[in-house]
Order: sequence, then C-alpha cells, then structure tokens
Amino acid sequence: NYQNFDEISLNKLLDRLNYLRIQNNASNMTYFHTLKRFLGMLVDQGAPATEIEDNYILEQLIYPGSNCYKGYYELDIKLTPLEIQFIQDKSGHDFKYYDRLNYIELRNFVALHLSYELGLRPFQLFKLSYSSFKNIKDKYFSITRPEVKKRKSEEGMVAIDKLEISSELGLVIKELISRQAGNCTQILQNEDGTPRESRYCSDSINRTFDRWGAKGIRKSVYDFRHNLGHSLAMSGASAEEIAYMLGHKTLNVARHYISASAEIALIREKALGQNEFYGSLIAMLTGELVLPEDWKGEKVCGIVGKQ
Repeated sequence: NYQNFDEISLNKLLDRLNYLRIQNNASNMTYFHTLKRFLGMLVDQGAPATEIEDNYILEQLIYPGSNCYKGYYELDIKLTPLEIQFIQDKSGHDFKYYDRLNYIELRNFVALHLSYELGLRPFQLFKLSYSSFKNIKDKYFSITRPEVKKRKSEEGMVAIDKLEISSELGLVIKELISRQAGNCTQILQNEDGTPRESRYCSDSINRTFDRWGAKGIRKSVYDFRHNLGHSLAMSGASAEEIAYMLGHKTLNVARHYISASAEIALIREKALGQNEFYGSLIAMLTGELVLPEDWKGEKVCGIVGKQ
C-alpha cells in the first residue's frame, strides 16, 4: 500500500541509504542492501513521488569496499540465465520474421533490444531520433547515445557518443522507421505518429514478454542495464569499458560489478572446471549462495567447498 508514500518519504529513505554508505560500518552492510532493494522495488512498482529514473540514483549508491556477492546477487542479477536464454530464443525468431510483426509489436521489440544491447536509460531510449541511427550498407549499424543533462541528484554524466549495435537489430530498426509517416522523427514513436513518453518504457518491454507467452516476467530498463554491466564484467571487460557502456563518468559502479563478478566466476570455476564441455552448464549455477550456518533446510543444487 503506497497511499501514504510521498516525496518526503522517498528523500528520507535515500538520505538513510546514503548515511549508511558514508558510515561504512560492516555491520550495516545487510541493512544497506535490504534498504536499497526495497527502494528499487518501490520505484519499479511506480510508488507515488517516484519515477523510473530514480533507479539511476540507486545505481550510483555502492557500499564502499563491498564485494559481497550475496548482496550483489540480490540487487544486481535482475536477469537469470534462464530468462536470458528465453530472450535470445524468442528474439532469434522475431529477428528472422520481423516482417510478420505489426507496428506496435515491432516497436516494443526494438525498445526491448535497445535496452538489452545498450543498457540505455529511459530518457535516452525515447530521445532516440532518425539522426541517432546510422546504417552503412545494411551491414554496420550504430546508435548515437543522447546526452543526459546533469541533475543535482546524479553523479556522473558523459557527452554524446556512438554505440555499435547488432546487424539484426539494425535491420529491424530500419524496418520500423520505414513504417512511420509524418513529421515526428522519434524512433519509438506511437503508431499515429505522436511522440511516445519515456514513462512507457517498461510497458514496451513487458508487452513483448506477454506476446512471447511469458506474462509472469516483468522487467524494467534498469534490469537490462544491470545485466549489461554484469555480463561485461563476467566477460573480462575493464572498469573503463563498463563505465563507458553504462554512461558513467566515475568507475565506482563498474568496479563494483568487477569485484563481485570475480568471486562468482571463481565459485563457478571450482564447481564446473574449465573444460569446454561444462561451459554450457555454467549458467545453471544460479540462485543465492549461502554458508552452512545460514542454511535453513531448503533444497540446494550443490556444495562447493563450504558453500
């Protein structure tokens, strides 16, 4: 029940979260992660006085020196390996038969994949225009990421820059633009040619999941941003590369991804080894990692050392 939740409540919780971060007391780490997760839930659910861009503020709040992969998993692993596989399987079909999609289905599919590939913020996603999209002989495609104006509550911003996108996505965007007529140059515009607002970004993503028959899956643009940062860290990208892709001026968030991902990767390696045959099974080691003293009797997939 969010009826009594207002801007004052949000600011108080944010102040409390920032206070815990500044105190940097090890005993407060769990409280910090729990409060951060709670705030993220309020934003995702559209509580009064919140907007989807508030997730960017939460994104910047990292507990100093924390490489607690348990808290990392709870907060930043927003796409499970099975969900990623589902997205890839369904997207493969849509990329092949995109001409069969109606306009709204095509637009929503483009919104999902721009989020998935580039991790754009909602404001950036819906500010994309025809001039943002570059097509070289239907083989090489890129998107110019819109600049984000600095706000008091936001820490790091970057200038306008270009990001490469897959040829599959590029061809689908080309098809989407070809179906648009009128004076509006927004790529993700409404079917009637009017601009579409950024507050509908999650709606576009979740309508695609609905069309794929996965009505139980609900994601936001920020879930895809977290997944991008985590995936880059797991693939060995540098802090500078991760910060560039996420549009961060500082390296704090990128280092958080790297430090947490390194420990997760080590546990997976111990469990599955480096043999290529087991590589395909790595994604199966998911869920929360706990110590024996924290185990409450639930079924576990396996034990690695004492975990």
